[in-house]
Amino acid sequence: MSVVEVHTCAHCAKLVIDMSQSRGDDFVPTAEPTPQVTLLFNQTLRDVQQAQIEGCTFFEHLLSFMLWSYELDTISAEWKGREDELLLYAKVTWDTNKWDLVVFRGIGFWNAHEGEEVCWWNTKFDVYSTKDDIASTSILTRPINTCPGSQQNLDRMREYLAACSRGDEPHRSCQKPNIGSFMPSHLLMIEESTTDSPFHVNLVPNTSACAAPYAALSYCWGGDQPHKTIKRNRVERTSSGVPWDHIPKTIQDAVTVTARLGLTYLWVDSFCIVQDDEQSKAREIALMPQVYKQADVTIVASRSTNATEGFLSDIHPDEVTSFTCKLPFRCPDGRLGSIYLVESGERTDVEPIDDRGWTLQESYLSSRLIKFGSRQSTMICQCSGKRPRIVDGWKENQMHQHDPSISFLSQQQSRSNEIGKIGGAEGNFDTLALWEKCLSMYTRRNLTVPTDRCLAISGIADQIASCIGGKYFAGIWERSLPFGLLWGVSDAQPHPSAYQGPSWSWTSVNGCIEHGESAIYHKDVRQKGLLKVLDVDIELCEPLARFGAVKHGHLRVRGRLLKARWTQAGLLLTGPHTESGHDEVVISSECELLYFNPDTTRMKFVSTMIQELNESEFATISDLESESSDRSLWASVTHTRSRFHDENRDSRDLGPEEYHDKTKVSKYLDVYLLEVCWHSGGPIGLVLVEIANEGTPVSNYRRFKRVGLFDFVRYDESQKPRRMSSDEWQKLMHRQQHCFDWAELADIQVE
Repeated sequence: MSVVEVHTCAHCAKLVIDMSQSRGDDFVPTAEPTPQVTLLFNQTLRDVQQAQIEGCTFFEHLLSFMLWSYELDTISAEWKGREDELLLYAKVTWDTNKWDLVVFRGIGFWNAHEGEEVCWWNTKFDVYSTKDDIASTSILTRPINTCPGSQQNLDRMREYLAACSRGDEPHRSCQKPNIGSFMPSHLLMIEESTTDSPFHVNLVPNTSACAAPYAALSYCWGGDQPHKTIKRNRVERTSSGVPWDHIPKTIQDAVTVTARLGLTYLWVDSFCIVQDDEQSKAREIALMPQVYKQADVTIVASRSTNATEGFLSDIHPDEVTSFTCKLPFRCPDGRLGSIYLVESGERTDVEPIDDRGWTLQESYLSSRLIKFGSRQSTMICQCSGKRPRIVDGWKENQMHQHDPSISFLSQQQSRSNEIGKIGGAEGNFDTLALWEKCLSMYTRRNLTVPTDRCLAISGIADQIASCIGGKYFAGIWERSLPFGLLWGVSDAQPHPSAYQGPSWSWTSVNGCIEHGESAIYHKDVRQKGLLKVLDVDIELCEPLARFGAVKHGHLRVRGRLLKARWTQAGLLLTGPHTESGHDEVVISSECELLYFNPDTTRMKFVSTMIQELNESEFATISDLESESSDRSLWASVTHTRSRFHDENRDSRDLGPEEYHDKTKVSKYLDVYLLEVCWHSGGPIGLVLVEIANEGTPVSNYRRFKRVGLFDFVRYDESQKPRRMSSDEWQKLMHRQQHCFDWAELADIQVE
């Protein structure tokens, strides 16, 4: 059996899993996945105590958790003499079939007389049954297949691929690659070897592989690739082939799978793109959407952390499970079968490949996927719906590691084309909404080279461009403007060391991007747009990669602009720009996280930073920079001398040497608020800092950089800081709602 040693005993035999004994009105089958119910056992607190005394490994395992042990002792003391009144119970989740248990979410005790929970401990166990057990008709999860590279496993995948290619039922809706319409510039040709090596592998140009089906590989590089194709070895690899022992294990396994699927050609980026030819590399990357879209199948090395690890090696259950217990299961017809509770330890369903930025679009762009994971191998095609068509073990309903509402993009493109172009068509706003969802998933992942931030999602942008229409500016769609500017970073990171994009684009910073309530697909937001986009201009790093990285870009807009001052008390509007004519706080220091979303850590907790600078008798801006994890925290916000000011002197009179004088002065930061739209009771927009035109002006427009997002949504008093009275809170809400009433329209340039 493909699990660690299984425990069962006389006490476990009494723990019958009987779904008819579930409690609560929530036990109603629905189309929604994994509803949760309470499942009662016949075992009492007294039975549990006896099992503990007699050494039941299941209960001993539970008691190995300190909380379980402590609480059981406490409950035993409190309920002494009434032990039979407490029943053991579990919280379980089940799939759309009410008998198909998926997970035990925890175990505790239930007061049978009062009908209420006494205690509960969060202990997660996955549930499975074996194929030959009568419980298997209800419980669909199977033991882990320990041999993903077995001939039997690969033969099943070959049969599935052949059926999908022929369009057999249920594959009639699957869109097939148009073989011959596109071929990669180079492929690896695989032939049976006549030597000790299992295969002979040659790098061939597309003229040698015209109109042939091929597989593509999606994998984690795990660092630089010594085996990569470069100018120096390209000719040799084309003429003599690639020695088998020069191919890393992950790619060797991909060669094996390709051959066993009955295919001759395989595309691998590190082999099929000349890595030190920058011009050729840029062209090839621009073609990657077509590479994956036209591949007969994409092989996904999900479980491999690097190119040398491989993915066909045997799975060792003790590495992915830590405890297994066998319990009886009452089938719907009343017969008793058996199920297994498996504790997965610290491991999750997230695979190594799910952390790599480039691999997201590789999955989305493909028409079929074979994924070799840590617990199971799956084959997914466009007719799979929310679950893969074949699995070799473990959970049949294991979710894709990408969002099923977005995959596959070829289907999304067809749906949008049926609805029509964006000239008022809601279908295209739906596509923009999917783009935002995809962007959120993508930006949670890591990139070895941060400057690839725009490039590593360019394939998805290329694929859906025809659905959305209009131009694409460094990650922002023309037809999403101005609302596409309302992105925020949920986990601000240090400011990038190299240029990644203009500050108005999410590509300029790192961290996870979210659009929240101000997303472009909200109709009420679209109707209240206040910012007018006058012009957008970008220069691409590579003209052929129109969805790739940019050298620079500017955005010219007309909107209401407010000058504000950030102090240790918070963000203030100065007298001329307020209703009262006096300085007024619009973001108090206590509410900074509520209303201000910084783009990078250099603008996180601004009020606190300024307070620390003011409270230190000898602190200077330079000192803060040296102590900060981001040395550019303050100095790089703008590139002007007047970044901070002494409130007692005009900053224009200060020279650089006076500016860093070690004197105790009150410092503040000048920023600007640019209103974009109105939503949920208040204005939303960008926080900017001004860039000085030193020397000859480069633009007739005032120049700015974005440093964050403000959102003056109207909150109820539950969000009010404790030290703030209700009257002060209401006044703050009023100031935020009306702060732009005294602002004038301005034409500015954001870079």
